[in-house]
Amino acid sequence: MCDQHTEFRELVRAYHAAGLEVVLDVVYNHTGEGNHAGPVYSFKGLDNDTYYILSREEGDSSVVSLKERLPGFAEAYAAGSHMSHWSVLYSEPAMHEALLTFQFALGLSDLGTITIERLPIRALSIDGIAPTLENIANGQYPFIKTLGFVWREDTLPDLARAFVEFVQSDDGAEILTSHGYLPVR
Repeated sequence: MCDQHTEFRELVRAYHAAGLEVVLDVVYNHTGEGNHAGPVYSFKGLDNDTYYILSREEGDSSVVSLKERLPGFAEAYAAGSHMSHWSVLYSEPAMHEALLTFQFALGLSDLGTITIERLPIRALSIDGIAPTLENIANGQYPFIKTLGFVWREDTLPDLARAFVEFVQSDDGAEILTSHGYLPVR
């Protein structure tokens, strides 16, 4: 058996040991790239050197949030990240492109970005609980990531300080909420 098959089996076993299910999307000719000479069909997800996995980098806030809140995720991430067919996406746009390209993709993003950019991506409900602002605010939806401003008090220019004060105001909170973010004061 080839190394990729062995690696994949080890990955699935590690995910199962961490209490996570594995769903394999088996759709032939899932993608079709091409150029002026016509389409080139690929078996990505099924046989592009057997398989590949998309994720975000180790310190990404989505990865950190899942490690903190999803039992077994840290172990599954560690098991998968050393595999030769593990692809790391270093930006939200790259993740969104992958999510929009592959029909059955599952990836990491945030509700605010999905809302602002009007992406045709659905955020996952967990145990029947949708990721609404209300469910996030009352603690029912468990996967959140905190975004904030960081600065040195003595170096913040007046215009930047005014912007931060606006974001923290009632008007700023209304704009944040309308775009899928939950303001915290």
